Amino acid sequence: MIEFGREYYNNDMYFFLKKRKDSIDVYYSVGNTITEARTMDEIVKIPLINETKLKLVIEKLTKSKKKFSKKDIKRIFEPIVREVGYNEFVDKVILPYSENEVLDPFVTKFISLYS
Repeated sequence: MIEFGREYYNNDMYFFLKKRKDSIDVYYSVGNTITEARTMDEIVKIPLINETKLKLVIEKLTKSKKKFSKKDIKRIFEPIVREVGYNEFVDKVILPYSENEVLDPFVTKFISLYS
């Protein structure tokens, strides 16, 4: 489970989530070590209403075996920043980065509820 105030580093990707009054600051970077990644991190502000989407995306990214650049990560966060609808979110963010055609039960339920 992704939590606020905790660092996540896996597969050269670094994430840190900080909860604000009405938004979430996501510090993200790509680096060979966690120390290197911390020094080069960038920040994106996500609306608080998209907390669930954000946590789902970060969980998928950290579990993925693919290598992503900072540019790729920024592109993945763009639909969440823009507060897109659930269908667009699933189509553009979840499905392209799922490793299997069979998604886990949570994502399958998520898709069925908002399709």
